Amino acid sequence: MLTLSPRELLTTTRAVRKRLDLTRSVDRKVIEECITIAQQAPNASNMQNWHFVIVGDSNKKARLAKLFRKGWETYVNRPNAAGNLKFDDPRRKATQLKIMSSAQYLAEHLKEVPIHVIPCVTPRTDLGQTVATQRAALIPVAYTIGTDFRPALREPIQKVMHWDRW
Repeated sequence: MLTLSPRELLTTTRAVRKRLDLTRSVDRKVIEECITIAQQAPNASNMQNWHFVIVGDSNKKARLAKLFRKGWETYVNRPNAAGNLKFDDPRRKATQLKIMSSAQYLAEHLKEVPIHVIPCVTPRTDLGQTVATQRAALIPVAYTIGTDFRPALREPIQKVMHWDRW
């Protein structure tokens, strides 16, 4: 068990796709604890209209991974895909390429992830939208390999924070 402060946890463990331990199962009690914590998130009108589909069955994970790869193949060619965005800062360019590489890795190895969590909201929010604009979330759940997490490169706060006006 890692002993990270809340600040460390929230600022250093964004995406660890290439560091997922694909060989270690995740105990049901751990998943239940995570869902219990997730239920504390704010939600519109306190409707609590969330559900979570937990998938551990190998055949179902393989089918989900196939669907994920199909979506991935569409995404990588879009102008707003992480690797297709243009930045003058060479560090930012390098970060974008690392993001694409790690996402590609996940697309190739998703079926091996011990648990998939699919958060759902009722009623459906995608009605009337095209398939291309619908958003689906599939959260791969696994333990990590290594513990040397660090914050990501971000814009200076002065560029993104605006007081009383934009």
